[in-house]
Amino acid sequence: MSRIAVRGAGLIAWLVAITVALLLAATFVPTIFGLESLVVASGSMTPAMPVGSVAMTREIDARAISVGDIISFRHRSAAETTTHRVIAVKAEGSQVVFTTKGDANDAPDPETVVVTGSIHKVEYVVPGAGYVVGYARSPWGVVGLFIVPLAGLAFERRTRRKRKAHPASADDLGWSATTLSLLRLVRDPLGSDLSG
Repeated sequence: MSRIAVRGAGLIAWLVAITVALLLAATFVPTIFGLESLVVASGSMTPAMPVGSVAMTREIDARAISVGDIISFRHRSAAETTTHRVIAVKAEGSQVVFTTKGDANDAPDPETVVVTGSIHKVEYVVPGAGYVVGYARSPWGVVGLFIVPLAGLAFERRTRRKRKAHPASADDLGWSATTLSLLRLVRDPLGSDLSG
């Protein structure tokens, strides 16, 4: 295999590994600091949160939420979490009532969000990371995002070691004897022995 192909394969493996590591770090490392991640599955919050993004949320006191914030909630009747923007806030005793709306939706959500205590507020969004997270959790994702790049890096490293142990000859480089003779002549125009 040519040196250029090996270097190219090694470079691609490094780029894939670094990209995946950065995306996964941006998604999972924040959980250490009290953030939770969720993958955006619908386009109701486009363009702020496109499909395939990962939204990082933090649980905070519901009274700290204001109009314009994006919150994640689940109605008792719903099985899935909804993440929409707050368009109105009303305090009713110990409860806070939010009217929410998806940025891409024409009308507010039909049901208000009633909260006593805390609720999840979106802190930041990582566009496209949801596809990587979803793929990484699949069997093909483990192979494609982890095993293949690691194998590529191991192969590239092994090839480098072999190259250091056995320096390339003229045949390995694809140079002709005439080219090597010209190189020797340019380096030592008096024709003295260079092997010494």
